[in-house]
Amino acid sequence: MIFIYHDGRLEIEVPGLTPKKEIIDLLESEKDWIYWEYFKSRPDCPPEIEACTVQIYDAEVPYLIRRNTRTKRIALRIHGTGKLEVSAPYDTKKADIITFIKRESAWIAPRIGILPAQKNNSPDNSITHSPIAGDEGGMITYNGQIVPYQIKRSHRAKRIVIKINRNREVSVVSPTHVPIAELKSFAEAKADWIYKHTIQSNRPLPSERQYCDGETIPFMGDSLIIRITKGQKGHYLRKNQELIVTIPIDFLEFHEKEFVKNALSSFFSGVLIEFSLPHVIRYAQILQIPAPPLKTRDQKTKWGTCTPHSIVLNIRLCMAPPAIIEYVIVHELAHKVQPNHSPRFWSVVENLMPDYKERRDYLKKYGHEWIL
Repeated sequence: MIFIYHDGRLEIEVPGLTPKKEIIDLLESEKDWIYWEYFKSRPDCPPEIEACTVQIYDAEVPYLIRRNTRTKRIALRIHGTGKLEVSAPYDTKKADIITFIKRESAWIAPRIGILPAQKNNSPDNSITHSPIAGDEGGMITYNGQIVPYQIKRSHRAKRIVIKINRNREVSVVSPTHVPIAELKSFAEAKADWIYKHTIQSNRPLPSERQYCDGETIPFMGDSLIIRITKGQKGHYLRKNQELIVTIPIDFLEFHEKEFVKNALSSFFSGVLIEFSLPHVIRYAQILQIPAPPLKTRDQKTKWGTCTPHSIVLNIRLCMAPPAIIEYVIVHELAHKVQPNHSPRFWSVVENLMPDYKERRDYLKKYGHEWIL
């Protein structure tokens, strides 16, 4: 297993007889992750989540920067609540992000209520290009309503599909070779369906965390109460069933909520690693495979991911009972033996965990409630 500490030290834990070549191959396969984790340990590394403001016309607009090791370029999105969010690679300078936002001001302003939207002379069922950076995208106009979408190209995609997540955000997923014009025509042909499943949908949007003092969060089958204090320096501390978050006294309310969310995410990540590591080692020994490195992420659609050299767990699993976390660990480790969902795969899972179906059903039934 690979560990990178806050001071930048790298530590590798392997069985005593592991050949040197296997260790080198492991480091080579994980070099991108190692570089970014090391970069994050440096004093000059910007924070993973940063709340800022920018001047757009006459308004001071709050926005959120999310830096991610997997992000290749700057991307902009506006949530249904009007919240502006920018995702960027970890080494992106803040000045470059501000320049990017300024360049897109004319597109951003009417969508967050600063300026009235410009009149659109195109037909009701139409598509126009949107300047969402980092991903190609556009928007459909149907019955006078605008629904933006993003185009996501994937080497694994076999055909064009439209996906709408629980926040009613629309993605057009396609193989990498499909021309942009064909994708826009596909979205236009599905305008009625997109409208019905977004604007016209009766399905309630997921509730949002308030990140306020006294809020109760599900935690490892129990609950955790957020307590907020003010101080010169921001930090967090768990005390019994409370997570005490100290927010810098000069933070605005918008920044405070993001700070609490960031603190909760960081806390969950540490707890999840500490809980999961013994289970990963134990089940890996049963399967007679090396225990893979364990990573955590805040993922919106997957509870876990098995990569060639690691296991990734969703930090939201901290809101699940321990038995459910253990099921996800077993599920992902089983992919090391059977990299599919064939009957053989489920046989491996069942041999490790005979009651996996009950745990899987629980995850499907209640997983939507575990939100950050």
